[in-house]
Amino acid sequence: MFDSRYFTSFRANKKGMVINMYSMGGKITLLLMSVYHASKFAGEGFSEALSCELAPQKIMVKLIEPGAVNTAFGRRSSDLYFDDKLEDYKLNTEFR
Repeated sequence: MFDSRYFTSFRANKKGMVINMYSMGGKITLLLMSVYHASKFAGEGFSEALSCELAPQKIMVKLIEPGAVNTAFGRRSSDLYFDDKLEDYKLNTEFR
């Protein structure tokens, strides 16, 4: 969650660090996941722009983009992703 009140103390101290957590989905893309990747690219762009804005106040912005993590949520999402009921997307099941 973004809360600009933290910047008040960062600016007063002339230092600070903002750490944003996103996903490797901002660096790489997978088939049929355009909305997910668009949101991750947006987070990457936000962090980069924020870094430029805060640099003069000596406030750093770091972006952490962990890779895949095997979870039940991910497995359920993968099952939906590889839904071969739609003829146009059957090719994507090859990548399973």
